[in-house]
Amino acid sequence: MTGGSSDVPDSRAAEEGAPSHGAAVEFLPAEAEPVRSASARPEFLPPEPPSVPEPPAPAPPASAATPPRGKRRLMILGAAGVAAIAVLGGAAWAVGGSSGDAEPKEERFTSFPAACSTITKPTVAQYVPRSEQPLGDKSASTGHSWCLWSGSLRAAPGAKHIVYRTAKIDIVSYESRASAKSAYDSAWRTTVTSSGSSSTIGGGKLVGDASEPVNGLGDQAFYHHRTSTSALGRSGEAGETIRLRNLIITVAYGGFTAPADELGTPAQKGQVPLDTATGRPGADALAHDAVNALNACPTCLHRV
Repeated sequence: MTGGSSDVPDSRAAEEGAPSHGAAVEFLPAEAEPVRSASARPEFLPPEPPSVPEPPAPAPPASAATPPRGKRRLMILGAAGVAAIAVLGGAAWAVGGSSGDAEPKEERFTSFPAACSTITKPTVAQYVPRSEQPLGDKSASTGHSWCLWSGSLRAAPGAKHIVYRTAKIDIVSYESRASAKSAYDSAWRTTVTSSGSSSTIGGGKLVGDASEPVNGLGDQAFYHHRTSTSALGRSGEAGETIRLRNLIITVAYGGFTAPADELGTPAQKGQVPLDTATGRPGADALAHDAVNALNACPTCLHRV
């Protein structure tokens, strides 16, 4: 009975919390660990920092290949400059071509028909009655061509009056449109200056009566009228000057109406110069014939 009585006191002592020198630690729960005191922390571990709110996540670090801010700005500006130069260079090339290219070519007349072939026969018959064979060059020219039609200075049989008319056309070629335009502008300024004024030429008198631009004829055009007085009598002229690309076309339609003397020639007294109302339709017809003939030439225009 000795072994049984010795077990009871030990069990009671354990229940009453008495200290025991046996394996009492085996009664602790397996997951519980003994609490270490502050003095038990190893000396080489730093103290735990106080609890603070977690800061916002920092921006991702710059790549090792990213240059410093100052250099990066210079690189950006340099790239923008290169882009601007490229754009400007492309624009300059688009307008003027590369530095090795020739100047842009323009379409202009390198030849044209003879002036006498540019006016139709119906126009001559209507505005230059009883016209004689025209005078002028009869072949094509690359520089200058002219033609003159003149009516008869004798009265028709049984007629008491003479209606005298002339028609002249000049075609002049210039090296470029710019030089032709310069010539046209000079002629226009001269016409405007003389309009409404009179001048003495070869013992006669020339009066500029009218001048005005004409729309829808060639590239540029103007109309003029003037009256001349000389020892042979009085005459009027209606004319038009036209620029067609690098050509200057000048038409002059003139004449007078006079009573016939006993010889059937114009009497000096009573001559009536061609006025604007009568002369302008003739000048218009001549100018349109010439421009139409030049525009219809299939081999005259080239891009040079």
